[in-house]
Amino acid sequence: MQARPVWLKVRTADVSLFIPIKKISDGQREALALALELKADVVLMDDKDAAAEAQRHRILTIPTFAILEQAAARNLIDLPKTVDAMRRAIFSPSTRRGNPGHAQARPAAERVLSAAIQLSHK
Repeated sequence: MQARPVWLKVRTADVSLFIPIKKISDGQREALALALELKADVVLMDDKDAAAEAQRHRILTIPTFAILEQAAARNLIDLPKTVDAMRRAIFSPSTRRGNPGHAQARPAAERVLSAAIQLSHK
């Protein structure tokens, strides 16, 4: 596992700041609680229910693929190669090991990546 970049700060959110109405994952809840705590302008989020919860709190969300498309449009990344690398990273055996939520997340991640691959090859 690679070391974290020096600019990356890991923080724990006060999840009491965010009580969702819809069922969302603990990680999404923590991300939205942290966004509220930090008064963030935007949160990177792909899950529809979590994005709806964010909207309810007037938190702007941007899907991961939108960021990738913008980066590709600016020639910062090769979109097909990036999507392929994401697929390998997300579905590698080492990623699945010890992650009980992986089985639940896999179908949604596969749909997102399949759509991303189709768009990246246009």
